[in-house]
Amino acid sequence: MNLSRRNLILITVALVTTHLYSCQNKGKSYTVNTQPERVQHTLATLPLDFQSLETEGIAIGDSIVLLNDSLMAIDTLINEGKIVQITGISELSINGEAIQTSGTESTQVYLRIKTSLGDAIVDGKQIYSPSSSFAPKEMQIGNTKLSFVRLKNYELDTTKNSTTTSSQSHYPILFINSDDGYKGLITQTNNSLFESDFPFFEVLENDQIREVNLDNGNILLLMERKDKNNLASLRIKILKDAIVGYRAEIIDIENIKK
Repeated sequence: MNLSRRNLILITVALVTTHLYSCQNKGKSYTVNTQPERVQHTLATLPLDFQSLETEGIAIGDSIVLLNDSLMAIDTLINEGKIVQITGISELSINGEAIQTSGTESTQVYLRIKTSLGDAIVDGKQIYSPSSSFAPKEMQIGNTKLSFVRLKNYELDTTKNSTTTSSQSHYPILFINSDDGYKGLITQTNNSLFESDFPFFEVLENDQIREVNLDNGNILLLMERKDKNNLASLRIKILKDAIVGYRAEIIDIENIKK
């Protein structure tokens, strides 16, 4: 492969990548990205080629590194749960070929977003946008319209024949309440029935919201959660919170199938 020396830049980028959390959620365990780690040196053609993408996303992570066009850190975004405006998307590659990582072709996704400092580039793994595979759950109760929109990040694991999301993916919910104008994430409350180190309420890939009701100002969800061998019915109470906006707590789990 012949590439002009002046078009290649050896980069080392400090990104917010994997810091391991352990979580036991009825047999489900996962990790979550929150802490900075240094990426290996990679030959890449800069500046990256961004395609236009006009949509909103939500930043999730303790400290998200903002990069310039040279992929050098310029600042951090520390307001977790902040809604950001996405303007472009790019996949880090060499001459159209995916970067080789541990024998697997892996594509790094970067997003261009608007910030108070102007445009910046961020790691796509830490920005979540509505998932096209999940139709928003909307419910009109009296004069109140409630919407639950499942989100996913921009992480890709690419092999020669397929593109799949990571087995450790998270699916937080963007909650919209027309009554008070709230638009944001729902914080997850742990209890004896359910514990998670991921801080936000999720509707997982095989979950289905079956019912949405109001009870004394609280929102009650009936949701089915299933995996290969189990099916359970979850009752979830969502309460308004002066500090975090809204928080969810699982108040009952009924195992339907084992």
